[in-house]
Amino acid sequence: MIRYDCRGFGRSGELDPAVPYVHHEDLVAVLDHLSVETAAVVGLSFGGQVALQTALAAPSRVRALVVLDALLDGVAWDPESLAGLDDLNAAVAEGGVRAGRAAWLAHPLFAAVWRHPEIEAELRAMVEDYPGQHWLGRDPHRRVEPRPLERLHTIDIPTLVIVGALDVPCFREMSRILAERIPHAEHHTIDGAGHMVNMEAPHAVNGLLLDFLDRVAR
Repeated sequence: MIRYDCRGFGRSGELDPAVPYVHHEDLVAVLDHLSVETAAVVGLSFGGQVALQTALAAPSRVRALVVLDALLDGVAWDPESLAGLDDLNAAVAEGGVRAGRAAWLAHPLFAAVWRHPEIEAELRAMVEDYPGQHWLGRDPHRRVEPRPLERLHTIDIPTLVIVGALDVPCFREMSRILAERIPHAEHHTIDGAGHMVNMEAPHAVNGLLLDFLDRVAR
């Protein structure tokens, strides 16, 4: 298994506003560096968007695709989730990145997590480690055109779509569209879990993931 921090997150270092990039090109560069010709690509939320873009831009490198509560640009956010983004932007404008982190943790996306005290600390640590350059307008990421939403029907690899039943409405809708428009995609809803489905229901998610990858490898 290979894990890496996307540019601007975790230990990847600060973004250089003068250096444009695209996340899916970074992912392929990681595979090249490790001499990996093809891989099953798995992503959660924003990571799911990166996985989708990689499958579309470099299909010869992706032998299977797994997206969990994935972000899909072009699908409208529900009013409560939009209000949470407005609160985030207001917090950053008034109090900077530290205030933004608190507002982000209060977003409806993470409401289901607070029912699980054992993972609350882990989520808080992840958010506290986020440098927040994207919130400050310092992200030189190039726009991806056309958007994945318009090309889902061209994905011709085994695909698994997983979503938490307690995720916010817009992300449940994004997963529904992914499963509907990607040919032969499998779609599973995990009861009792929200947006952080892999943290909230690890046994259920890992069971689906391992079964899927086992079938793909045959």
